[in-house]
Amino acid sequence: MSNLKIKVALPLLFAVVLTFGIGQGILAINFIGNVKEQVDVIGRERLPRTLAVARMNASFAEVRRDYAMLLNAEPAELDSVVSATQTALAERDAAFAAYEPMITMPATRARFDSMKAALAEYDRLALQMVELKRTGSEAAAKAVFNGAMATNARSLVQLMDETIKANIQLSDAAIATADDVSTTAINTTITAVLISALIAAGAAFFSFARIVRPISAITGSMRTLASGDTQTEIPFAGRQDEIGEMAAAVSVFRDNAIERAALERQAEENRSLSETERQAREAQKAREAAEVQFAVDQLASGLKRLSDGDLVAQINER
Repeated sequence: MSNLKIKVALPLLFAVVLTFGIGQGILAINFIGNVKEQVDVIGRERLPRTLAVARMNASFAEVRRDYAMLLNAEPAELDSVVSATQTALAERDAAFAAYEPMITMPATRARFDSMKAALAEYDRLALQMVELKRTGSEAAAKAVFNGAMATNARSLVQLMDETIKANIQLSDAAIATADDVSTTAINTTITAVLISALIAAGAAFFSFARIVRPISAITGSMRTLASGDTQTEIPFAGRQDEIGEMAAAVSVFRDNAIERAALERQAEENRSLSETERQAREAQKAREAAEVQFAVDQLASGLKRLSDGDLVAQINER
């Protein structure tokens, strides 16, 4: 990623974090949905069905109790006990009818059909027992109640117990599934948090190594350059991203400063050279003026001697 532009790298890194966050959210929603589904299975299906079977069992037990009371009732109490039994039968039938629409599994349907058949047989035997009771055949009525009716009742109760047990097993399976989903969700969340931490650490390291540290180094180079040090190289000038562009821009200032210093040195050298030439010309002029003055003085002196009558006077040259 050394040549990748920062304006590309940062959005790309953000996109990775965002994608991972969205994926984590989708997984969390999926886990929550699975847990809710299992809770619905327990709360809206298995528990109501278990309670319905329990009401069926309780209403059937109430019918059996009424038939036992009828068997021991006096002839004058028989009609009132039969009336109470009819009420219990109606409640029992309502309980069984309420449960039937809840059935969704073939095995449960088969058990329920067996329960209805057993109920029909139980009711037939009960009518026989009541008729025997009305005719005064106490022993025969007790034999039917304690014999065929009892056997039929045990079979019916066993079917209801099996139905409750099956519902409990399905509830346990739903609870186990919910536990598995919960455990998976926890483990996935922990993993996601760790990965998020690694991504965040990677982003922080990338920002520091690729942006913060180079900018700090370039800023330090600018301060050094501003202090007049043009010998220090500008770091990261070879990078192909925005940092490299910044370093290249600072390098231009450094090159300009070096060129300006060179021009100033050259100008100073030129000024020194001009001053030397000027002094030499002035010295030459001074020498020439001195020679002219000497010649003039010698000529004036010679002319004066000649004018004084010294005909042998000479005008000497230096």
